[in-house]
Amino acid sequence: MLSDADDLMNKDSLIRLLADLKSEKSDVVLGGVDAIWDTGKPSERADYIKRLIAEYPKNKTSILFSWVGPIGKAIRKQLIVENGLKFESRLASNDVVFAARLASLRPTLSVIERNLYTIIQSGSSLTANLTVEKAKAGLEATWIRNQINASCRSGLKLHYGITFYKFIAIHGSFTDALKYLPGELKSIMSCCYWNLKRFFVAR
Repeated sequence: MLSDADDLMNKDSLIRLLADLKSEKSDVVLGGVDAIWDTGKPSERADYIKRLIAEYPKNKTSILFSWVGPIGKAIRKQLIVENGLKFESRLASNDVVFAARLASLRPTLSVIERNLYTIIQSGSSLTANLTVEKAKAGLEATWIRNQINASCRSGLKLHYGITFYKFIAIHGSFTDALKYLPGELKSIMSCCYWNLKRFFVAR
């Protein structure tokens, strides 16, 4: 299991999980995730994960593609080693790419609803305040995730990354805007194609 340094894991649930994992056959076990602000007030950050767990197993083929980041997941070490899964040297959103590559392996899954992990949301965290460099990393990660989702036919809506590119164009240099423009245009066209295809197939 992987954790951000400023988050919490539920000790009692982890002790129970360790006992369960001794006989677990699945490659990935998904557990409940909660979220609070660093002030102690409830946060909505993990609400989408709660919905994913509530919808399981109807969403069994897409849940890992929707579950951004490695939090709340116990992953078999053999799966990581044999497939060379690792975090890239990326300032931000490297966990997005890791999660997408994990999903692309279509590992066997189990789900437990008890809380394993608590996100601590803070106004000073890495993801709270966007910078040009974070926007570049986020845009690149969005492109990679889109490619993985499209090639795996995950059925999920692809994200255009326009917010990241707009931030780069406004706050970055003219050179930065030109550098990322071809990739973003290509991504937008690809997203339009896949999202339209997804819409008509769904109908």
